[in-house]
Amino acid sequence: MNREELKEQVFKDLINKQLEPFGETFESIKDDHEWFLKYSISKEQEDEFIKWGVNHLCKKLKIARSLAEQQMNWFILDFGLTTKL
Repeated sequence: MNREELKEQVFKDLINKQLEPFGETFESIKDDHEWFLKYSISKEQEDEFIKWGVNHLCKKLKIARSLAEQQMNWFILDFGLTTKL
């Protein structure tokens, strides 16, 4: 698997993990451009997801923790589910 394919797979992994509590996957939402507005999570759930995502990015992409944290922050801004207050 080349680097671009690996990045795409990791992106799908993040989407799948985020949607896991709702029984959804990347494949089930890929044609819905507003999918991330349909589900909401608690701040604690978001924090756990970010923690998982940072570890996943470090492991799969072999990047530094600080870069993984930055990437997860961007992911949350672009694709994060609505957070319940």
